[in-house]
Amino acid sequence: MHPLPGTDEFTLLLERVRTRHYLQIARSIVAAVGPRRQFAVEYGQALAWSQGGYARLMGLHPPDLGCLHDFDAIAREFALTPCIDVAPTLENEAVVDALQQAGYRMRRWQVQLWADPRECNPGPTPALEPLDTATSEFIDVFLRGYGVPDAEIEEERPLTEARFASGDWRLWLARVDDRPAAAGALAIVDGIGRLANACTLPDYRGRGLQTQLLHARLRQAAHEGLTLVVSDARPGSVSLRNMARAGLRPGAQLTGWER
Repeated sequence: MHPLPGTDEFTLLLERVRTRHYLQIARSIVAAVGPRRQFAVEYGQALAWSQGGYARLMGLHPPDLGCLHDFDAIAREFALTPCIDVAPTLENEAVVDALQQAGYRMRRWQVQLWADPRECNPGPTPALEPLDTATSEFIDVFLRGYGVPDAEIEEERPLTEARFASGDWRLWLARVDDRPAAAGALAIVDGIGRLANACTLPDYRGRGLQTQLLHARLRQAAHEGLTLVVSDARPGSVSLRNMARAGLRPGAQLTGWER
């Protein structure tokens, strides 16, 4: 049995799945490209890692607040903007106080979503191709769909390949007129499904491909006997609307703090 949605226990479960998944990704990337370009550091239950121009810290709770000085030092060393995700639980009032005293302010938030995939009744998913591994086409769609400039594609490719090289993934590629158009991923983390990544190339947006990918992943999760899938999205985003239509419900907010 999972904790009751709306409780601190459920919020912590959503955060834990997200943090453990990012830990897996961060370790894979650092192992592939080396610590000179990337880092992943665990502070008790918290995780700090590099992502683009940011040093990200997630899973932060009062017992690990002592890591803030070291985290800021790592961010300066790598010339990255420090960004800290905070789960809105009662115990984390102390974390918010510490961040404010250190000069951080809340800049954004994410909606954390959940569903029992057995109850979602997903529709048919035509023209989708399940993949055993992250193929070159999948990687290309992933990078271009997330807006990586053409000049940076080859530099980013090894990081993305490392991202999907380990872990328990289910991957899909959507085609339009036999051309790769969209990609979606389902990660299994501690027996819970995470709708981790999905994107569509700009020329193919507005055709319902993300809805098809959502349905395929929910159907797969139900087929494998999972009783919980989770994800997160920006408030007001197309991703949030798509997931709400597919049957996912808000479970908590995750706040993002920056200097």
